[in-house]
Amino acid sequence: ISQIEMLKITFFTLKILLCLLMSGPAFSQSKDSVRYGMLPGFSYDSDQGVNISIDLQRFNYGDGITPFKNFSKYRASYRGIGAYTFSLYRDHVSTFNTDKRSSFDVLISQNYGNYFPGYTVDGEFSKERFDSTSFYQFDSFLLNVGVDTRVPLSAIIGIKRTDIKVGLRVVHEKPFDLETNSFMATNRPTGWEGSTYAFIELGYLKENRDHEFRSKSGSLASVSLKTSVPGLSNSWIAQIYSEYRIFKQVTKPGIIPEVVFAQRFLLNQTIGNIPYRFAPSLGGSVSA
Repeated sequence: ISQIEMLKITFFTLKILLCLLMSGPAFSQSKDSVRYGMLPGFSYDSDQGVNISIDLQRFNYGDGITPFKNFSKYRASYRGIGAYTFSLYRDHVSTFNTDKRSSFDVLISQNYGNYFPGYTVDGEFSKERFDSTSFYQFDSFLLNVGVDTRVPLSAIIGIKRTDIKVGLRVVHEKPFDLETNSFMATNRPTGWEGSTYAFIELGYLKENRDHEFRSKSGSLASVSLKTSVPGLSNSWIAQIYSEYRIFKQVTKPGIIPEVVFAQRFLLNQTIGNIPYRFAPSLGGSVSA
């Protein structure tokens, strides 16, 4: 790759944050209100051309439900090289007016220039090749759809609750137009020709924070087991995922600036015939 090809020139980036309150007094939350937040973005660089994106969030407050009645998040982006992403997330705190909380999400993307430098345990990685060639790059299409429901095991006080979580997810990814001498084409890791996995999930979650979005005290603990469904997946894999978050405000209330200590612990173990998408890699992180 020549110096000209490797040189990336960014001409300008423009991002505007618009917070629009659709009902109720400005920047306040009434008993029944809907609030929107929008973040459009535009940039241009010599590698990818025009980059356009927009993020939209919608909060629906009502019926005295904490922290909200429902919440939606949308994202759409397009890059001049042909890459695109669309995602949707929907969260209902009181599903069908019950104490069960459910969410739905979908992600559709076509990416150019993904990296897969190999499995961590193999250790066969060339930094020189990574820096100066496209050997580890590949293009792919991804579809990721999931739904889950949280069933309370305890009384719900504000946002504090203890739940059993049940979920379903389908993940499909297919690399395309692989270069003949690329890492993906020569090493052929599991899933290099494309793969589809259907998962079922069972988990436990204990929410003990004071606030879901601006936590100053309390903790959040969760553990879950996710397994692929035989007959609906290319191979069998299972994931054990655990997370613990803790928050503690170290300054007195009302003192500016407020200082909050926050710590997050994660443990993710995957077993089975693991495709590259779900495998730990050098410098990588994965999530189903």
